[in-house]
Amino acid sequence: MLITNVDLRLHRDSLTRVQRAARADRKDVAAWELRQCPYEHPKYYDPVTLEAIWNSHACVLLRRTAYLDVGGYDDRIFMYGEDVELSYRFRGFGWRLRYLPQISVTHFVDLEDTSLRPLQLSGSLAANVLLRYRYGGDAAGAEGERLLAETLAVERNPARRAGMIEAQTRVIEHREHFRTTFKPTHAADFPFAGFDYVFARDGAAVAFDSVKPSGNEPKVSIVTRSHGPKTDILREALAAVINQSYQNIEHLIVEDRTDFARDIVVRAATAYGREIRYLKSDGSGRSAAGNFGLSAATGELMMFLDNDDLLFGDHVEILQRRLMAAPDLVAAYTLAWELRTRFEEDGTYREIAHMLPPGHRLPYDQKRLRDMNFIPIQAIIFRRSVFEAEGSFHADIDHLEDWNLWSRYSNHGEFGMIPKVTSMYRTPDHQETRDKRQRELDDAYNYVKALNAQRRKELA
Repeated sequence: MLITNVDLRLHRDSLTRVQRAARADRKDVAAWELRQCPYEHPKYYDPVTLEAIWNSHACVLLRRTAYLDVGGYDDRIFMYGEDVELSYRFRGFGWRLRYLPQISVTHFVDLEDTSLRPLQLSGSLAANVLLRYRYGGDAAGAEGERLLAETLAVERNPARRAGMIEAQTRVIEHREHFRTTFKPTHAADFPFAGFDYVFARDGAAVAFDSVKPSGNEPKVSIVTRSHGPKTDILREALAAVINQSYQNIEHLIVEDRTDFARDIVVRAATAYGREIRYLKSDGSGRSAAGNFGLSAATGELMMFLDNDDLLFGDHVEILQRRLMAAPDLVAAYTLAWELRTRFEEDGTYREIAHMLPPGHRLPYDQKRLRDMNFIPIQAIIFRRSVFEAEGSFHADIDHLEDWNLWSRYSNHGEFGMIPKVTSMYRTPDHQETRDKRQRELDDAYNYVKALNAQRRKELA
């Protein structure tokens, strides 16, 4: 069953593709959410599994048996929050939720129109508090009521005050119903983040219209450096590329000295029929592996994705579109989360926190690039022409090699920045490991900065 808003237009192939995805998916998936354009919903989803904590029902395909299993929508929530409630109930009954960034619709949203704001405010605030009672218990519900009262106490806008008072009225009217009518049958995470639910990606106001491929899109070469036995994170990097909404991609996995990745890469290429290639670096070290990958790449556009980094589904598409629209740019990049990850001795790992370093938010500035490396390696796509003009990594640098490369490339033209989080890079959570890593970066800093200055002087 397809649920849509009235202010929405399906694209020519939206229905065909989403039903095909649903039929091919696991039997315990209840919902498949389509990507909204031009403003993608900013909530987090897993870029590897495409699982979501909740689905927006602006456009979503539901499995009928799942819908009947959980009893459908709760009619005490009409506007704003009913989709979160049903999503939480799906998960509480053991169903999974999926987000499909490759399949899009156009949702006509006017960010300047405030006529619906009071209704949206009252509905979303009331739903949040009521869902807290149902999925977080009395303590979480009471916390929501306190948060609502504290917010109302300092609010001065009459329309917003009216919306908050209406939300309080709805909470009082329906509180007991939501406290007593549902108990999850399966263990599931039901997060609440203030008056929201799951953390959001920066860049909600970045407009992006998805268009049907014309067949003339430039090939993008992605070089992934891999080393050692941590093959699970390599599988995740492969999946993140396969999940890209942009399809004309060549993915080169370059293994540095070890022999763990070959079978994984071959199986991925066979299973998905994509242009995925395994290469074995003849050199030694990260920079040599990266150089070997770039030398074998055939794309008009190029980027790096190390094996412990991840991309959201729109990363390649949004950057290549930026470069195609601005021929004067030699590179373009987006914001990236630092993903603190705890790696255990048995090879397992878990994600601890997502953070956006403040320095990454600032507009691009070539002079600032002289003093600090604020562009994570996987966040940027560059033209083949700048690679051919300037070359690749210095082979004798194994730390801050990306900073040196961006500094040299910046001598050949401007970089464009898109203020949206579209990727993540892992850093270790163990403090001793973090300290060791920081010392290595500090030791390399002055040498690399001097190399950057020397190259600018040569080109002056």
